[in-house]
Amino acid sequence: MAKQPETEFYFDVVVLPCRFFRDTWRESTTAYLPGHLRQRWYSTPHRDKVLAGDETMPSELFPSDFPSELRVAALRAGDEVAWPRILAAAAVEWFGTNGYAVLGTELWLLKGVAIQSLPMGLSGMREVHGNTVNRVNEESWSSFVARAGAETRTYLQGFKPSDIVERGQFVFNVVWVSEAEFTNLSSH
Repeated sequence: MAKQPETEFYFDVVVLPCRFFRDTWRESTTAYLPGHLRQRWYSTPHRDKVLAGDETMPSELFPSDFPSELRVAALRAGDEVAWPRILAAAAVEWFGTNGYAVLGTELWLLKGVAIQSLPMGLSGMREVHGNTVNRVNEESWSSFVARAGAETRTYLQGFKPSDIVERGQFVFNVVWVSEAEFTNLSSH
């Protein structure tokens, strides 16, 4: 049987010391985020947030036809949501199938009701763990959606909990956007 060509994926996997994240990564990445999400990156780290235990998620956080089982399983902090890795992958799959692009993820380490978004890594420093997917010039929306979903699922599948020395429950904040939201973002 003929050997199949290897598929190459190009995406940012962010595992950076906090200092680098603050000074460099944030500025280049936020250009692609909607205003309300951009504010998230400029705010204080999530370690100061408290996780909401309310299972009645506001409907405006999700697309109207988002699966109820994923909605109920989501952990909410303000207007952001996160899931354990397997459920995050299922949410990413749903977003892609329904025309939403996943712009990336961010690892949150839950410690009781507090969120640590800069967990201690093997480097001995606080690190950001997640992925970012940017739209390439002239890339069609459907291609971007498919690529973003594939790259994010690849990141989630390859995540190694052993890279984090701090203990707690790992969940992934997922950032998604519709084509209309992305177009509105791009026009500003």
